[in-house]
Amino acid sequence: MSTAINTIYLGPRARRVVRFAARFVNPLVLLIAGRPWMPVVGILRHRGRRSGREYATPIGMRPLGDGFVIPRTFSDNAAWYQNVKAAGEGRITYLGRHYRVVEPEV
Repeated sequence: MSTAINTIYLGPRARRVVRFAARFVNPLVLLIAGRPWMPVVGILRHRGRRSGREYATPIGMRPLGDGFVIPRTFSDNAAWYQNVKAAGEGRITYLGRHYRVVEPEV
C-alpha cells in the first residue's frame, strides 16, 4: 500500500495570519460543523496536552472503514494533532453522531 503525503509548510508570518483568521472563523464554522447536513466538516474534541483545557476544532474529515480520515494540512505541528497524539484519544462529532477516537494512527 502506498501513501501520498502532501504537507503545507508555512512561514512565521503566514502562521500568524492563519491563527488570527482561525480565531474568528472557527467559532462560526463550529455552528454548522458535525451536523447531519454537513458531510465535509466534523468537530474534533481534544484535551490540551499542557493546559488540560478541552478544545473543539472544526476540521475536514470523512469516514473510512471503522474510523475517519483527517488530513494534517499544516503538518505534524497542528495543535489538534499534537494534543490527540499525546492523549491517545479524542472525540468526533460527524453527521450528528458522536464517536470516541482511541489510539489514532498516522
